[in-house]
Amino acid sequence: MQGNIFAGRFIRMSLVPPCLRTGANFGNSAWFAGIYRCAQLGLLGDTLYRLTDSGPDNDAKAVHALHVQLVSQGVVQKLVWIRLRPKHSHNLADRLNSMVKEQIWPQRGTGGGCMAPWDLDDIIQKALKSQQGRLEFGWHWQNLDWTQMYEGHYHKDFAGFGSERYWVYEFDESLPQHHYVRATYRRNLLQPDANSRDPEFLPCGPTADGRLVTLPQGQLIMKTLPDVLLSPPIEPWKPAEPDEAEGITKRDSWHRKKVMQDIREHTAKSFPALQQEQWAAIDSFHDTYRTSDALPPSLPISITSQGASRAWVMQHGTPIDWKGAWSSLTLRYPRCVCVRVVSTCTLAIHLAFILSGCVFLIVSCCEWLWQASRAATHMPTNGSHGGCYGTDGGAGSGTGRG
Repeated sequence: MQGNIFAGRFIRMSLVPPCLRTGANFGNSAWFAGIYRCAQLGLLGDTLYRLTDSGPDNDAKAVHALHVQLVSQGVVQKLVWIRLRPKHSHNLADRLNSMVKEQIWPQRGTGGGCMAPWDLDDIIQKALKSQQGRLEFGWHWQNLDWTQMYEGHYHKDFAGFGSERYWVYEFDESLPQHHYVRATYRRNLLQPDANSRDPEFLPCGPTADGRLVTLPQGQLIMKTLPDVLLSPPIEPWKPAEPDEAEGITKRDSWHRKKVMQDIREHTAKSFPALQQEQWAAIDSFHDTYRTSDALPPSLPISITSQGASRAWVMQHGTPIDWKGAWSSLTLRYPRCVCVRVVSTCTLAIHLAFILSGCVFLIVSCCEWLWQASRAATHMPTNGSHGGCYGTDGGAGSGTGRG
């Protein structure tokens, strides 16, 4: 189970299946899906605070790249990333995870357990009902390959960053070379001593009188940014079975046949019929979708196994509609100045939509005036034609606003 927690607003606890790989692609995919869901629910503000531990899910250049892109594209105005030490120092996320575990297996005595995947939804709702914010059960079936997506886009000077604990990315319209994102950092979580001559945030440089100050432009991270309207590659699942000919070892695979057989013939053999149906649905899911790129573009996915009494629906999680997500997230906050940067292709596309809407409105007005002049001289006109332009003109206004 993996938690994406937007404190006080949105709590998503997701199942992470054994076929899924973990690492930077997993961390970025889960978090981005959570951001998109927050925006859909009207819960996303202008500032994001991200608290993670350290480890392969978070310690990667692709994490910085996503942070820069979110601010540059106008999804948020500011993003603060706090990286704690390794070994799952998640604070609130760990507490919520423990609360769910306590519901499944109480610390004293025995608990009912969790017999099947869909049962976890009710367990989460019951365990976390005291918490503030919307609760949601998710399925994390797909990682996008953010590592490959950002390959070749980093600035050559962005290297050797790994021990910094506090990062701030904020919009700055005076930094076109930085994609209008000012990135600064602290090496420690604690603020420097009040008597220290070092600035609180790095990178820094000397002034004319020899004082060290934070560089106003911050740290340059990205040379260019990829076009978010181009779908990124999808990270493959772990292989279902070992294959010596393909060089797939037992350690590399997730042993689907044995796992599902053990569940069917041993673990779930005495379970009620509905719980057995759920596991049959999971098995059918893997029969239908044998690779991660075979999945539909987005959830929900409905599975009905042979002889089942109902369809089992995976409602929230991943995969998500990539283009739909970026189309709705981009320019939540104005970034008109950014169209001067060639690398931010999405913003140029938005500008093209705006200009086309304006041109269409002008043409519509000219047509309307021409129709009115003809009506004044009692010439025959097609009244419905002008009405259609009026409707499309309204749509043009909406495009202009976007």
